[in-house]
Amino acid sequence: MKKFEEEAHAFINQYIDGLISVPKNQLSKYFFKNEIKTFGGKEFVVNSWLEDVSPLGSIFVVEAETSLFLRSVVVCCGMLAADSKRKVLSQEEMWELGLG
Repeated sequence: MKKFEEEAHAFINQYIDGLISVPKNQLSKYFFKNEIKTFGGKEFVVNSWLEDVSPLGSIFVVEAETSLFLRSVVVCCGMLAADSKRKVLSQEEMWELGLG
């Protein structure tokens, strides 16, 4: 993994960790909408949203994307957003759910 990907992952994980105690009905206050962030010298567009994934419920998704010469790099992690049960989801777990 390249440095810019590691920095994007670290940012997303830290951001999600800070939302663990935020009630689900207040998560929309923390959405990103096409926000530009720089990780390892590369500009990423960061977005976040709630995705309904049955039967799990809602997942708070944070995705950072940058374009390289011939490809895009997408870093995505999430958090199971049920107020009674919170779990941070890795990029691999997000892929298994069809997200990211």
